Amino acid sequence: RIASDRARFGLPEAILGIIPGWGALPRATRLLGPAVTKELVFSGDIIDARRALEIGMVNHLVPPERLMELALQMARKVCRQSRFAVARAKEVINASIDRELRDACALETGAFVACFEAGDHEEGMRAFLEKREPDFGDS
Repeated sequence: RIASDRARFGLPEAILGIIPGWGALPRATRLLGPAVTKELVFSGDIIDARRALEIGMVNHLVPPERLMELALQMARKVCRQSRFAVARAKEVINASIDRELRDACALETGAFVACFEAGDHEEGMRAFLEKREPDFGDS
């Protein structure tokens, strides 16, 4: 998550007599923890970008004119990785949020095995040993 260093964030709906909707409360609770989420919701306070970075609401702050540049830079970096491995990792991370640790670890193990079955690991390990960037093609 990338934000402008001028951005402002909040969950001020209680000021209007309602609560945040569309999954904002469960998502914020998972991301920020219950204490920070309660503080933001109950107070209705709007926080600045620096505070959002401190509490983990965003990962990076940049001047507004650099937002797209950093987003594209990060996207290019992700695109250099094995598509298969990134997709499996994303699935496991997203599914792990709602699962017990034991079940999440089992899901991870299945995805780990699937990565070996897909074969991208051969190019990745060869590139590592040859000290070069891997070329996963259209994995």
